[in-house]
Parts: sequence; structure tokens; C-alpha cells
Amino acid sequence: MVAFFRIFSITIFFLLSNLSYSQTNRFSFDSAKIELLKSKNVENSLQILNEIALQYNESNLDSALHYSYLAQSIAKRISNRSLFADTYYSLGVIFKNKGVVDSANYYLFNSLKIYENLKDIDNVIKLNISIGEYYRSTYNLNKAVQYLKKSITLSQNYNLYGFLPSAYNRLGAVYFELSINNSALDAIYEDTIYKSISYIDSSNYWSSRINTKSYNISNNNILGACYQNLKNYDKANLFLLKALNEAENEKKIIELPMIYRNISLNYMKLKNYKKAEAMALEGAKIADSLGINTSLMFNYYALVLIGENLNDDKMTLNFLRKKDSVEDILNNEKAIIKTKEFEAKFKTKEKELLIERQNSELEKNHQQFILSLIGFLVSFLVVIAILFFTLRIRRINKLLKIKNKEVEFASNEVSKLSRFKDDLTGMIVHDLKNPLNIIINFSKNVIQSENTNLLVIKEKNKNIENAAFNMLNIVNNIIDLQKLEESKIDLVFSENRILKTINRALQNVNLLLTQKNITVNNKVNSGFISVYDNNLIERVLINLLTNAIKFSPNNDTITIDAEIINNFIKVRVSDSGQGIPSDKIPHLFNKFARAEIKNIGFSTSSGLGLAFSKLVIKEHGGEIGVDSECKKGSCFWFTLKSFSVNLIEEIKEKSNENISHEYSKEFSQNIIALKKILAEYKFYETSEILNTLQNFKCTDNEFFDWKNKIENAVMNSNNEKYLELISL
Repeated sequence: MVAFFRIFSITIFFLLSNLSYSQTNRFSFDSAKIELLKSKNVENSLQILNEIALQYNESNLDSALHYSYLAQSIAKRISNRSLFADTYYSLGVIFKNKGVVDSANYYLFNSLKIYENLKDIDNVIKLNISIGEYYRSTYNLNKAVQYLKKSITLSQNYNLYGFLPSAYNRLGAVYFELSINNSALDAIYEDTIYKSISYIDSSNYWSSRINTKSYNISNNNILGACYQNLKNYDKANLFLLKALNEAENEKKIIELPMIYRNISLNYMKLKNYKKAEAMALEGAKIADSLGINTSLMFNYYALVLIGENLNDDKMTLNFLRKKDSVEDILNNEKAIIKTKEFEAKFKTKEKELLIERQNSELEKNHQQFILSLIGFLVSFLVVIAILFFTLRIRRINKLLKIKNKEVEFASNEVSKLSRFKDDLTGMIVHDLKNPLNIIINFSKNVIQSENTNLLVIKEKNKNIENAAFNMLNIVNNIIDLQKLEESKIDLVFSENRILKTINRALQNVNLLLTQKNITVNNKVNSGFISVYDNNLIERVLINLLTNAIKFSPNNDTITIDAEIINNFIKVRVSDSGQGIPSDKIPHLFNKFARAEIKNIGFSTSSGLGLAFSKLVIKEHGGEIGVDSECKKGSCFWFTLKSFSVNLIEEIKEKSNENISHEYSKEFSQNIIALKKILAEYKFYETSEILNTLQNFKCTDNEFFDWKNKIENAVMNSNNEKYLELISL
């Protein structure tokens, strides 16, 4: 491994030396990079190889491809997925610039897939921008928009604003090309151009925010072209001259010929033919010195158009000849490329013919063999057919046995359901029968007793009322359980003290307590406060207390206590009854649990109360459960969110605000003042609007939120939302 690192370092050192003295001599690396290449750090060396490839991408695509393949082979050896994805990225960009569409597609999308698996968000954003540019270069503009907008969304979600100037710049370029594809008479023509302007404006805004000038030339070029197509030639000229100055200052000589040509055409539209001619001549001069024939031809063509506008036949003819001469050179270059393509196709065709002849010979050699196999195959197929039908008959018999077992199982299940229905009916009837008997007996006694005093009548009436209440509670459990399951009950939340609700529940089960002479030890203090539906929580407590009374011995004590655990109030109802076996506890809160759980010594009951209680507590965001051991009693408990008095007051205030909201005087005055300023700008003038919003100072929180919503609408080009907000 050490020997490999040494050989690799020496190889990279010689590559750098060759690069430094190459004929093109277009790149130089600072001393820090040279030191990295001389070191044994393979990862750093690989990164620089990719950088070398991407820099060669601007001047010599074959050299760029060479260094990318070298980086890729090394990345494979050291099994570094991240660096392997980097080499895929550089290969994708190089093949895009070479116009090899399939290879560009393969490498870019595979690079994106690796980065996504590694959750490398920076490179995922970079790849989305590159894929957007790839689709733009293949004229699939709608796909380009999709990937560029995805890169913008990711940049904003992860606060990686360094990618936004590039993403908005490319999105502006795509929308400009979309506008060119539409006729100037189309209704969407101007709208598409204005979208392009808006995105370029966003690119400029983010460039200033992160203090970079990398996209100034391109942004001003696109803005100049947009305003030229809108026939606002003065404004177009302003942006094109800015692009020219920036290209000259940054020594971006390769950009100058086309900038001069664009300025020339703009001056021609302004009928300033003298300046138009001077600009086109300068562009042609630089293009000729750089050997860029395409730019040279475009500048000559601009001079032809100027000559035609001046009615100067001599000038027109002169530059028309020059333009045709350069065009012939370009056509010859294209012809050479086409010849090479034809030669490649011809060689491919020759190979195909050779393969075809070889295949023909192979077919002849195999014909006899195939014929000899036919007889064998026929006999073999006959045997297979016999075996197939034999196996099929066996399979059918097996399936019939399985179906018979399924029918038998279904029959058993129907029998079980029938028995369950009978048990359930008996339980519900039993639960309703007890309170009905109490009502009937007490009412008879009241009617038949002639010497009954008023106090006895009241006591018996109270017993009748409690019995009726118990019966009503059973019926309500049946009805409300169904409603809760179907989310048809609207909870009415209010501030309540737990102790007060417990006391009301105790009043409702007082008769049951009296009948078994059971004492309640209520340890809950008045300081526990929560927000809940008072009626439903009271019924939960009644259900738990009823169960505790039912399964407690006579003359026993039931304990109620509560404590706060992690901002929740935990209420417990404990008895010292027979307890519940551990294997039965998981089924207790199921619907009709008592019908399912048999032979545990419980009184017959439908079990609807606990199922109802579970759904109620769940709707309140709490939990319900039981802790129990056989012969040691049971403790049923539930939790509710704990609230302080101050927090409840705050909830009330917010609730009142939602019912009727009035804006503050300061908020209204600030809106009016800011709307006057925003009225001066068009929606696509992104940077002006965003700068105005940032510079407008205000201490009102509500206004600050409103301002942020406007900023988001502008940055996402959501015109409808913007108009909705400023119309407030």
C-alpha cells in the first residue's frame, strides 16, 4: 500500500509538470496545490485531479476527459464513494460540453444518485444545477426548469445560499430561451421574459448577499437580451455595457466577441450606426485573434445588417463575403466532423456484416444438430405433458383438502362468533337488568307504602335516580363508543380542576359505595389544573370508580391520588380486590373485552366502559392503563396534560384573538407606509423589493411576520401570494 501511494504521488507530480509546460499553457496552480500533489494524501490529490479536469473543460475537452478518467480509475481502487461521485460529476460536465448526450446523462445522474445516498446536500444541489444546465443544452427546457427549481428549494431549506446566484442565473437563461420559442404575438411571450428578468434579478441579489461577482457578466448579458426583446433598447444597452466593462476588468477575453456583437445590434436598433459598426469591428477583431470562428461570423453578419440599414452596398458586400468565407470554414469543420462520423459508422457497418457472415456460417453448422434435437424434444415434451397432468391432478386434490380445512375452520369461527354474540347479549342484558330491577322495586315500595315519610321517599327516589343513571351510563357508553371510533364527537375543552371533577364522579357512584359500605380515600389536592372536556373525563372517572367498587370486598377502601410526571397529571384509582391475571391485562381495554376474557372471576359485564375510557383519554393526548396482581388489587390510571394558571390565561387570550382579530395601529400604519414604497416596483424587480423589505425597520412582531411572508413570496416568484399579502 505504501509503495502504491509513492508511485501515485510521483505520477501526479509528473502530470503537474507536464501541465505547467503544455503548449496551451492555460492554467497555473499555486504553491499550496503543488504541495498537496506531492504529498501522499490520495484523497486531496484526487480532488485536484478533478479540478484540473474541470479547468481544462474551458479550453481542451480531450485533456479534461483524460484527467477525469485518471481520477476515476484511482477512486475505484481506494473505494471512496464520495470521490468517485466527484469524478462522475466532472465526466458528466465534460461530456455535456462535448455534446455526447447519452454519456453526459449517465454520469450526471449516477453522480446525483451517489450524493443522495451519501446525504451530501451541497453536492446534491450542485448536481441539480448541472442537470438543469444539461437539459437546457439539449433544449428540454421544462426539465431544466424542474431541476433548477429543485436546487433553489434545497438551497433555501438548508440555508446554503452560496448556490442561489448560479441556480437563479441558469433559471433566468432557461426562461429567456423559453420566451424565444414563443411567438412575440403570444400572450405568454412577455410574461416569460419578465420571469427571466425576475430570476436574473434574484441572482444579482444573492450575489451581493454572499459578495461574489462570478455571475455579473452572464446576468447583465441576459438582462440586456431580455430588454432588447422587449424593445427597451436604452435599458438593454445599459446592461450590455455593464457586461462589457466587467468582462474587460476580469480579463474574460473569451466573452468579449459576443458581448460586442450584442451591443452592436442594440446600437443598430437605436439607429446609432457609427457606434454599432465600431462595436462589431472590435468584436470581429478579438474573435479573429482568438480563432473563434463562430463569434467572428456573427460579428461579420452584424456588419452586414448595419450596411443594409445604411444602404451602403460596398460595406454590405465586403462583410457578406467575409461572413461567407468564415461560414465556409465552419462548414468545412462540420464536414470533417461528419466525415469522421461517417467513417465510424462505415467501420461499424463492416463489423456488423462480418458478424452477420459468421452468424450465417454458425447457423449452417448448427442446422443438422438442431434437426437431430427435434425428434428428441418431441418425445421429451410428451413425457413432460404426462408428468404435468399427473402433477396437476395431485395439486387439485391437495387444494381440495386445503379448501375443506378452510371451510371447516370458517364453520368453527362462525360458531365462536355465535357463542360470543350470545355471551355479549347476556352481559348487556344483565348490566341493564340490575338498574331496571332497582327502579321497579323502589317505585313499587314507594307506591305501596302508605305511611312512608317524605325523607324515605326522597331517599328511595335518589336510589331510583342513581339506578337510572347507571343504566343511562351503559347506554351512553354503547352510543358514544361508536361515535368516538368514527370521530363524530366534538370535544368541548375548558379549564377544570381535577379534584372538582373527581368529586362530581363520586356523587354519581355514591349509592354503589353505600351499598357495599366502601370508603373513598381521596388524596388529590385542588392545585391540579388541566384543560379537557369535563363531561367525558367525569364519565371516565365514573367507569373506573364503578369497576373499583364492583371488584372490592364489602367494607373496603378505594384510594384516589394524583401526581405530575413530565408535564402530565397522572390520576390513579386503586382498589384491594382480587386483581387481574397478567395475561388478561393486554385485552382489558378492547371493545367488549369482558365477553372475550372469561374465567377471571369478574362479574358479567360488557366491558364497554374501559374501551370508551381509552378512546376519550386518547382524544385528550393522554394515556390509560392498569397495574395489577392477582389477589393484590388493581390500580387503574390515566394521564392529562398539566397546565399552569398563567398558561391557561394565555390560551384563553389566543382563543379570543382567533375569534375576533383587530390589527394594531402601528401594524396598520407600517403596512400603509411600506405599500406606498412597493407600489413603485414591478413584481419581477426582486432585488429592489427585497432590499426595501430589509431596510424597512419596525419593532411590531405581527408586521415582522407579514414582511417575512412577502419576502418568501417574492423569492419563490409567487405573484398571487405577493398580491394577496400587499392587498391586506
